Amino acid sequence: MKIIGFALFALLATANSLPQQVQSSNLKDSRVLDQVVMGLIESITQLIKDHGLDPYVAVLAEGEIALGGILFASGRVDNFVFSGLSNIVVNSVSFSGTDLDIDISLPRIAASVDNVIGDVTIGSRNIQGEFSGRIAIVDLRLAARISLGLSAYLLDDLSLSCQLGGIEADFSSFVLQGNDVTDSVNNFVGNTLPNLLIQYENEINRFFERFIIRIVERLS
Repeated sequence: MKIIGFALFALLATANSLPQQVQSSNLKDSRVLDQVVMGLIESITQLIKDHGLDPYVAVLAEGEIALGGILFASGRVDNFVFSGLSNIVVNSVSFSGTDLDIDISLPRIAASVDNVIGDVTIGSRNIQGEFSGRIAIVDLRLAARISLGLSAYLLDDLSLSCQLGGIEADFSSFVLQGNDVTDSVNNFVGNTLPNLLIQYENEINRFFERFIIRIVERLS
Protein backbone atom coordinates (compact mmCIF):
# COMPACT_ATOMS: atom_id res chain seq x y z
CA MET A 1 0.00 0.00 0.00
CA LYS A 2 2.93 2.34 0.69
CA ILE A 3 4.15 1.87 -2.88
CA ILE A 4 0.74 2.45 -4.46
CA GLY A 5 0.07 5.37 -2.15
CA PHE A 6 3.29 7.08 -3.14
CA ALA A 7 2.52 6.69 -6.85
CA LEU A 8 -0.97 8.11 -6.34
CA PHE A 9 0.42 11.08 -4.40
CA ALA A 10 2.99 11.76 -7.14
CA LEU A 11 0.33 11.58 -9.85
CA LEU A 12 -2.01 14.00 -8.09
CA ALA A 13 0.68 16.46 -7.10
CA THR A 14 2.07 16.58 -10.64
CA ALA A 15 -1.33 16.69 -12.34
CA ASN A 16 -2.30 19.64 -10.15
CA SER A 17 0.02 21.80 -12.26
CA LEU A 18 -1.49 20.67 -15.58
CA PRO A 19 -3.94 23.56 -16.10
CA GLN A 20 -1.16 26.13 -15.79
CA GLN A 21 0.90 24.35 -18.43
CA VAL A 22 -2.06 23.75 -20.71
CA GLN A 23 -3.23 27.33 -20.37
CA SER A 24 -0.02 28.57 -21.94
CA SER A 25 -0.29 26.06 -24.78
CA ASN A 26 -2.37 25.96 -27.93
CA LEU A 27 -5.20 23.60 -26.94
CA LYS A 28 -6.23 23.19 -30.56
CA ASP A 29 -2.92 21.50 -31.25
CA SER A 30 -3.27 17.92 -30.01
CA ARG A 31 0.47 17.42 -30.36
CA VAL A 32 1.13 20.14 -27.78
CA LEU A 33 -1.33 18.54 -25.36
CA ASP A 34 0.23 15.14 -25.90
CA GLN A 35 3.64 16.58 -25.10
CA VAL A 36 2.38 18.21 -21.89
CA VAL A 37 0.73 15.00 -20.63
CA MET A 38 3.66 12.83 -21.70
CA GLY A 39 5.97 15.19 -19.84
CA LEU A 40 3.91 14.77 -16.67
CA ILE A 41 3.83 10.98 -17.03
CA GLU A 42 7.59 10.88 -17.59
CA SER A 43 8.08 12.99 -14.45
CA ILE A 44 5.94 10.58 -12.44
CA THR A 45 7.78 7.59 -13.90
CA GLN A 46 11.16 9.05 -13.01
CA LEU A 47 9.97 9.98 -9.52
CA ILE A 48 8.86 6.39 -8.91
CA LYS A 49 12.24 5.07 -10.06
CA ASP A 50 14.23 7.68 -8.12
CA HIS A 51 12.53 6.58 -4.90
CA GLY A 52 13.40 2.95 -5.58
CA LEU A 53 9.82 1.83 -6.12
CA ASP A 54 10.30 0.14 -9.51
CA PRO A 55 11.67 -2.31 -8.97
CA TYR A 56 11.12 -2.34 -5.22
CA VAL A 57 13.19 -5.01 -3.48
CA ALA A 58 13.11 -6.05 0.16
CA VAL A 59 15.68 -8.75 0.85
CA LEU A 60 14.48 -9.21 4.42
CA ALA A 61 11.74 -7.54 6.45
CA GLU A 62 10.39 -8.60 9.80
CA GLY A 63 8.45 -7.05 12.62
CA GLU A 64 5.72 -7.36 15.20
CA ILE A 65 2.83 -5.34 16.54
CA ALA A 66 0.80 -5.49 19.73
CA LEU A 67 -2.46 -3.72 20.53
CA GLY A 68 -3.29 -3.85 24.21
CA GLY A 69 -3.73 -7.43 25.20
CA ILE A 70 -6.15 -8.11 22.38
CA LEU A 71 -3.99 -8.47 19.28
CA PHE A 72 -0.43 -9.57 18.65
CA ALA A 73 1.03 -10.14 15.20
CA SER A 74 4.49 -10.97 13.92
CA GLY A 75 5.83 -11.69 10.48
CA ARG A 76 8.84 -12.16 8.25
CA VAL A 77 9.26 -11.56 4.51
CA ASP A 78 12.16 -12.94 2.46
CA ASN A 79 13.14 -11.56 -0.95
CA PHE A 80 10.09 -9.53 -1.93
CA VAL A 81 10.22 -7.98 -5.42
CA PHE A 82 7.65 -5.58 -6.89
CA SER A 83 7.87 -4.22 -10.45
CA GLY A 84 5.93 -2.58 -13.28
CA LEU A 85 4.56 0.50 -11.49
CA SER A 86 6.54 2.96 -13.62
CA ASN A 87 5.58 1.40 -16.97
CA ILE A 88 2.73 3.82 -17.64
CA VAL A 89 1.36 3.74 -21.20
CA VAL A 90 -0.65 6.72 -22.46
CA ASN A 91 -3.29 5.35 -24.85
CA SER A 92 -5.07 8.63 -25.60
CA VAL A 93 -5.48 12.18 -24.31
CA SER A 94 -7.75 15.07 -25.28
CA PHE A 95 -8.79 18.43 -23.84
CA SER A 96 -12.10 20.23 -24.32
CA GLY A 97 -13.03 23.35 -22.37
CA THR A 98 -12.01 22.49 -18.83
CA ASP A 99 -12.34 18.71 -19.28
CA LEU A 100 -9.28 16.55 -19.68
CA ASP A 101 -9.90 13.01 -20.99
CA ILE A 102 -7.04 10.62 -20.48
CA ASP A 103 -6.69 6.88 -21.01
CA ILE A 104 -3.65 5.19 -19.51
CA SER A 105 -2.68 1.61 -18.76
CA LEU A 106 -0.19 -0.44 -16.79
CA PRO A 107 0.58 -3.56 -18.87
CA ARG A 108 1.85 -5.66 -15.98
CA ILE A 109 2.37 -5.09 -12.26
CA ALA A 110 4.07 -8.09 -10.69
CA ALA A 111 5.15 -9.17 -7.23
CA SER A 112 7.04 -12.20 -6.04
CA VAL A 113 8.29 -13.43 -2.69
CA ASP A 114 10.49 -16.32 -1.63
CA ASN A 115 8.71 -16.77 1.67
CA VAL A 116 6.27 -15.03 4.01
CA ILE A 117 5.61 -16.22 7.55
CA GLY A 118 2.85 -14.72 9.67
CA ASP A 119 1.52 -15.35 13.16
CA VAL A 120 -1.54 -13.50 14.48
CA THR A 121 -3.17 -13.87 17.88
CA ILE A 122 -6.55 -12.25 18.51
CA GLY A 123 -7.77 -12.84 22.03
CA SER A 124 -7.51 -16.58 22.54
CA ARG A 125 -7.38 -17.43 18.84
CA ASN A 126 -4.10 -17.98 17.01
CA ILE A 127 -3.71 -17.99 13.22
CA GLN A 128 -0.50 -19.07 11.49
CA GLY A 129 0.32 -18.99 7.82
CA GLU A 130 3.17 -19.27 5.37
CA PHE A 131 3.33 -18.78 1.61
CA SER A 132 5.59 -18.17 -1.37
CA GLY A 133 5.03 -17.46 -5.04
CA ARG A 134 4.11 -14.81 -7.57
CA ILE A 135 1.15 -12.66 -8.51
CA ALA A 136 0.63 -10.24 -11.40
CA ILE A 137 -2.03 -7.71 -12.35
CA VAL A 138 -2.34 -7.69 -16.14
CA ASP A 139 -3.59 -4.88 -18.40
CA LEU A 140 -4.84 -2.48 -15.75
CA ARG A 141 -6.52 0.30 -17.73
CA LEU A 142 -7.74 3.61 -16.36
CA ALA A 143 -9.89 6.09 -18.28
CA ALA A 144 -10.60 9.38 -16.54
CA ARG A 145 -12.41 12.62 -17.27
CA ILE A 146 -10.95 15.35 -15.11
CA SER A 147 -12.73 18.69 -14.81
CA LEU A 148 -10.15 21.31 -13.99
CA GLY A 149 -10.58 24.70 -12.32
CA LEU A 150 -8.28 26.72 -14.54
CA SER A 151 -8.21 29.77 -12.28
CA ALA A 152 -7.14 27.95 -9.12
CA TYR A 153 -5.34 25.02 -10.78
CA LEU A 154 -7.54 22.55 -8.97
CA LEU A 155 -9.46 19.43 -9.84
CA ASP A 156 -13.17 20.32 -9.80
CA ASP A 157 -14.64 16.91 -10.65
CA LEU A 158 -13.53 13.44 -11.62
CA SER A 159 -15.06 10.48 -13.44
CA LEU A 160 -13.17 7.17 -13.45
CA SER A 161 -13.49 3.92 -15.35
CA CYS A 162 -11.05 1.20 -14.35
CA GLN A 163 -10.77 -2.12 -16.17
CA LEU A 164 -8.66 -5.14 -15.31
CA GLY A 165 -7.37 -7.55 -17.92
CA GLY A 166 -6.80 -10.27 -15.37
CA ILE A 167 -4.85 -11.51 -12.37
CA GLU A 168 -2.20 -14.20 -12.65
CA ALA A 169 -1.75 -16.15 -9.42
CA ASP A 170 1.11 -18.61 -9.08
CA PHE A 171 1.55 -19.40 -5.40
CA SER A 172 3.96 -22.31 -5.15
CA SER A 173 2.96 -22.91 -1.55
CA PHE A 174 0.24 -21.54 0.72
CA VAL A 175 -0.21 -23.12 4.13
CA LEU A 176 -2.82 -21.87 6.61
CA GLN A 177 -3.16 -23.42 10.06
CA GLY A 178 -1.11 -26.36 8.86
CA ASN A 179 -3.38 -27.00 5.87
CA ASP A 180 -2.17 -26.75 2.28
CA VAL A 181 -4.63 -24.39 0.53
CA THR A 182 -2.41 -23.52 -2.44
CA ASP A 183 -4.85 -24.61 -5.14
CA SER A 184 -7.79 -22.87 -3.48
CA VAL A 185 -5.88 -19.59 -3.11
CA ASN A 186 -4.63 -19.68 -6.70
CA ASN A 187 -8.17 -20.28 -7.93
CA PHE A 188 -9.64 -17.50 -5.78
CA VAL A 189 -7.04 -14.87 -6.70
CA GLY A 190 -6.82 -15.83 -10.37
CA ASN A 191 -10.51 -16.48 -11.10
CA THR A 192 -12.97 -15.53 -8.35
CA LEU A 193 -11.39 -12.20 -7.40
CA PRO A 194 -11.32 -10.75 -10.96
CA ASN A 195 -15.00 -11.66 -11.37
CA LEU A 196 -15.85 -9.94 -8.08
CA LEU A 197 -13.99 -6.81 -9.17
CA ILE A 198 -15.99 -6.75 -12.41
CA GLN A 199 -19.24 -7.28 -10.50
CA TYR A 200 -18.57 -4.31 -8.21
CA GLU A 201 -16.74 -2.18 -10.79
CA ASN A 202 -19.08 0.82 -10.51
CA GLU A 203 -18.93 0.92 -6.71
CA ILE A 204 -15.13 0.67 -6.78
CA ASN A 205 -14.85 3.48 -9.33
CA ARG A 206 -17.11 5.77 -7.27
CA PHE A 207 -15.09 5.04 -4.12
CA PHE A 208 -11.80 6.02 -5.76
CA GLU A 209 -13.37 9.13 -7.31
CA ARG A 210 -14.31 10.41 -3.86
CA PHE A 211 -11.00 9.30 -2.37
CA ILE A 212 -8.88 11.07 -5.00
CA ILE A 213 -10.92 14.28 -4.85
CA ARG A 214 -10.45 14.42 -1.08
CA ILE A 215 -6.68 13.98 -1.47
CA VAL A 216 -6.53 16.77 -4.05
CA GLU A 217 -8.52 19.04 -1.73
CA ARG A 218 -5.97 18.46 1.01
CA LEU A 219 -3.06 19.08 -1.37
CA SER A 220 -4.51 22.38 -2.58
